[in-house]
Amino acid sequence: MSKVVYTLLPMPLLNMFLRTETMDTVIYVQPSQDLLEYFVKILDEFDLRRRKWNDYEAFVATHDWCIPEELMGSIAGQKQKLEDAKSALQSKYARVLVNVRKGHSQLETLRVLLSQFARGPSSPGEIAKFDEAQQAKLHFIDKMVESGATYIGYNDLNLDSEISRNKNGEVYVLFFSSLARGDQLSWASNQALLLDLLQKAQPNCFIAIFDCDAVGTKLERAHIRHFENGKEVAADLVEERQFLADKCFARYGQVGLETEDILKPVRRRFVKIACPGHNCDQSEICEWLCPHCMAPIEFGYSDQFFYCDCGRNSFKNYDFKCKGSNHGLGYEKYDSTLLNSLLQSLDQSNYQNILILGETGCVSRCRVPFISLCALRNISRR
Repeated sequence: MSKVVYTLLPMPLLNMFLRTETMDTVIYVQPSQDLLEYFVKILDEFDLRRRKWNDYEAFVATHDWCIPEELMGSIAGQKQKLEDAKSALQSKYARVLVNVRKGHSQLETLRVLLSQFARGPSSPGEIAKFDEAQQAKLHFIDKMVESGATYIGYNDLNLDSEISRNKNGEVYVLFFSSLARGDQLSWASNQALLLDLLQKAQPNCFIAIFDCDAVGTKLERAHIRHFENGKEVAADLVEERQFLADKCFARYGQVGLETEDILKPVRRRFVKIACPGHNCDQSEICEWLCPHCMAPIEFGYSDQFFYCDCGRNSFKNYDFKCKGSNHGLGYEKYDSTLLNSLLQSLDQSNYQNILILGETGCVSRCRVPFISLCALRNISRR
């Protein structure tokens, strides 16, 4: 019986004896779990931004009456950039990952690539930035229109035509722009006033918002213009109200106003009486101004007329609005008998006797308001 003898040879000799070849060893590098999660997180961010842009596009599409035509095209272009960047990330990541696993690239190369799409110009946050100011502007327009205002801008309405159509009543127009909305102080005050006007608007009151972006006007501060019977009475209503906030006004009626050949009587008194408002403090004496010419109201003791730079009118034709917070928005009227009694008892302490020397040396005596005397003294010093 024959025997089989096994001889143990060294591996190199064995390979030579058997004439076999060994393949080069391939080392596979597997990226860590945190890199894989980093990659997925960036993809999720791309998807989130895409959904937001879809919502924004749908929102803007419902406002084609108050947006520029090119806006929708701009939105489509941004969405395409977002999709292209996501596709670029996926293809580059796959290519670099293969090279890293084969050992042809360092693991850090993959980390650098992900960082570029997470924080650089190719990141979803940078590519998918949409104009939040534009979105806020559209929300503002919606709010004002829902409250009763008429939008004028990118639609077919004409401002002058709308003012002319409402020439028999009051018209308030807020002039605004994207730039003007950035001036927070003036924007907040004008927006608040417009909402107040809308809430208290009468049937013959027309309120509009005029979008200056639609006509290419670079408006830096918003303002409200006020028209009565087709004529502008205030170029900036907020500014005017702030100026008038601490002043009291006596307003004449259109009937009885005399404007020509007015000779003011010598005996005149500044009207300083309490406001007739039901909720006003009757012990608080007010100094009254004309809301049209802003001159102090004077009472002619001899003829019972009120005088200002507009002319004169009977004291019976005036109503009053003081600066008190309890007065309200409207003017209040005095009982004519009571008003006459108050006027007759006006204090004359603001008048002084002075002597006037004429060219001939004659002396005459007259009574003038103390404020006029001060003015004469100032003139004499010059």
